[in-house]
Amino acid sequence: MPTGISSAFQRRVALRLADEGGYLLLDAPADILSPSSPPGRAVIDGAEAQLAIVGGDPGVAEQAKALGALAEAIARTGRAPAAGVGTLGTEIPPASLPADVGGLPVLGVSDDTLAPVGFEPSGAMVLSGPPASGRTNALRWLIASVERAHPKVTRYYFGSPRSVIGQLPGWEATALTVEDAGSLAKEVAATIAETGAGEKILVVIEQIGDFLSTSADSALVEMIKAAKRSDHLLIAENESGGWGSSWPLLQEVKAARTGFLLQPESMEGDTILKTSLPRVSRADFPPGRGFFIARGKSMRVQLPLVE
Repeated sequence: MPTGISSAFQRRVALRLADEGGYLLLDAPADILSPSSPPGRAVIDGAEAQLAIVGGDPGVAEQAKALGALAEAIARTGRAPAAGVGTLGTEIPPASLPADVGGLPVLGVSDDTLAPVGFEPSGAMVLSGPPASGRTNALRWLIASVERAHPKVTRYYFGSPRSVIGQLPGWEATALTVEDAGSLAKEVAATIAETGAGEKILVVIEQIGDFLSTSADSALVEMIKAAKRSDHLLIAENESGGWGSSWPLLQEVKAARTGFLLQPESMEGDTILKTSLPRVSRADFPPGRGFFIARGKSMRVQLPLVE
């Protein structure tokens, strides 16, 4: 049993063990039980005890029958069965999630409650991850989730002409070149400043690193500042290794300290969003799973798989 789980139990029952060292792990004396101890003999609270053998026969087959009969007898008393222990799925269909969680767009399914969680669709958000971590799927889902919660959202896209994200229907305007990005960023910044609280604007910048040190750089920085001062949402996507530099364009997004890190290394929480993450192994994160960071706190979440 993992140490993190066993520490939650105050009482331990030690049956006969094959290794004497195991008694020490259970805080039980090692000189009470021996290989000749009968079935059911145990150490409880430091004292030797004999547990009842259901059915009276210690054989595996007989025990299985006796325990089955005991389960039927308990069910006849009207007791509710114990709830099953669930696991966080790796492929969650979007149709299985609600349109919103308390009025907020759905982020995904949390690993501590196994229930949908929402996110605040305002300010700037980082989307980061290594290759094959599910960044494109994550971006598609975040766009779809905001649209599900706010059907009249106005969307703007900055990115590559080869991207499937830019080819999605419903964009108010797209900027697929550096020159177009500079002019559109100025227009969007002005629109954000003029749009009231009753309307929602979503700005998506895919591969934001491609705009570093270009003619569109300063205009994008001003647009990001305008989004951070408003109730609208800006999502900036980039590969994990691309967030480490100190360019103003990247720093302006990271300063919001909000984002989703797919398949992160432990140090990426500090280097990207100034928030420490627990010790993790990238092998424990299938595509679409990562940490959502907001207000200095992290939460492990599985994103849905967009069809």
